Amino acid sequence: MSSAINVRDILGVQERRPALFFRPVGPDKAEAAKRLAVTEKFFEDWHGRINETNTRQLPADLVDLYEEATITLCRILTYEKEIVNGGM
Repeated sequence: MSSAINVRDILGVQERRPALFFRPVGPDKAEAAKRLAVTEKFFEDWHGRINETNTRQLPADLVDLYEEATITLCRILTYEKEIVNGGM
């Protein structure tokens, strides 16, 4: 005998039917384009200014953090480009 309680049944939650008249709204392409431009500018400025400093003696852990930040920013740029191009 199962003691599981179906909360959806108790609360009377019904499944949503697919929208026929109103289409689901996705991410705003124009806003994604703005974020993309800002993030690209930030990335270029950040990368350039960091590399103007002496980075030869950075501890390996700090280099790893810079690499992780770079990868994260590149992932953000890729995601925003997908939104702008209608892939989301």
